[in-house]
Amino acid sequence: MRSYVILYRRGTGRWGQVNPVVHLGLYDREEVWKAVDYLRENDAAEGVALRLGDEAFNICVTLEPKTPDTFEF
Repeated sequence: MRSYVILYRRGTGRWGQVNPVVHLGLYDREEVWKAVDYLRENDAAEGVALRLGDEAFNICVTLEPKTPDTFEF
């Protein structure tokens, strides 16, 4: 099963990995869900980068086993 991680940063801050339960308010946005849908529908795609104002998201496919910081498609 493919899964993915979401990396997030605001401004020029450091990148951090989003936790699905704790950080829902950060990633619960239409643009992020559309990017996840794109990755779900395109097996050759490995990631999508988004910029929303001063916030940036890198959504990356991973083949690692499910952990608390990964999302399943």
